[in-house]
Amino acid sequence: TADPNSDPNGDGVSLHMAYALNLNPNLMLGGSLPVVVMSETKMSLSFYSGASGVSYSVQASSDLAGWSSSGVTISAPDSNQVRTASVDRAGPLRFMRIVVSN
Repeated sequence: TADPNSDPNGDGVSLHMAYALNLNPNLMLGGSLPVVVMSETKMSLSFYSGASGVSYSVQASSDLAGWSSSGVTISAPDSNQVRTASVDRAGPLRFMRIVVSN
């Protein structure tokens, strides 16, 4: 009955995001979130994507203000429902985020 956008334990991860990423919302999840991996030309992010009723997208930004899925490629889910999103590294700053909705 809790608001899915709430963060009851204050770890910065909403109940909805914990559900979407198949994480236990009763734990402190800050260290359990997907981590960006950098190569010379790309950055990538692997994440669980098999939660029922959840739509997943990944967005990129160069300034944390303007976000877009343009240029982001996302793989098909593997046998564990894990997908990998990647984007070209352009300029000195690049950020990625996972967006979930139902």
